[in-house]
Amino acid sequence: MLKMKKIILLISIISSSALFSKPADTRIKMYALYTPSHKILVDKYFLPSIKDNFNLIIDTFKQQCPTGQFNSEGWNTTMLDKVDVIINAIKSNKNKIFIFSDVDIIFIRPVEKELKKLMKTYEFVIQKSSEKLPNCCTGFFAMIGNEKNLKLWIDIKKFMLKNPKLSEEDVLNFFIKQGRLNNIKWSQLPKEYNTGGMFTGSRWVPGIELQLPENILLHHANWTVGIDNKIAQLEYVLKKTK
Repeated sequence: MLKMKKIILLISIISSSALFSKPADTRIKMYALYTPSHKILVDKYFLPSIKDNFNLIIDTFKQQCPTGQFNSEGWNTTMLDKVDVIINAIKSNKNKIFIFSDVDIIFIRPVEKELKKLMKTYEFVIQKSSEKLPNCCTGFFAMIGNEKNLKLWIDIKKFMLKNPKLSEEDVLNFFIKQGRLNNIKWSQLPKEYNTGGMFTGSRWVPGIELQLPENILLHHANWTVGIDNKIAQLEYVLKKTK
């Protein structure tokens, strides 16, 4: 009788635990990272612009690059931190879709629905750098967490460690040219995932007219140097897409 009471009590505890436990979060995870120099971009532009209900995972890292400028001292050390975030994201999302985004991006329209549709065909979809160039931009991509993608990013990190002047984007584009992504179903995202040089393939400074896609989904403030220029570019796009 005592044994039966213990069993009933145990079942009751398990049932109560299941009743009050939180349901699993099935939202797509979107990863990002930033250093103190880029906090203004996170707070004023990136976060307020998000249109989808993503599960945001945002890491902060020590300021390894004093100026926060592309390819300046300490830049590639920060890019190694970025690769670590990507590798951990792949491991944490086994056979699931996740997104990585740089924080100098603003979302003009929702992107989740289209990305889910694309990921029925591909394992990796990534922003193109420019219509003028074949290169990919690692500032925004969606990926399936699987062994092929994990090996790719581990190999990228190893190559970066042996070649410290190369960024993760340099290495990825080099690998693509070598055919090292041939075993992965991947594609570039359309021009609606816009960049600062999508239609020009050249550096942007304030005062230069910036062509935008008709149905722009997001804008990546790149092809420019310095936080102030990034802010100017984002403000320009926000004004033009109102």
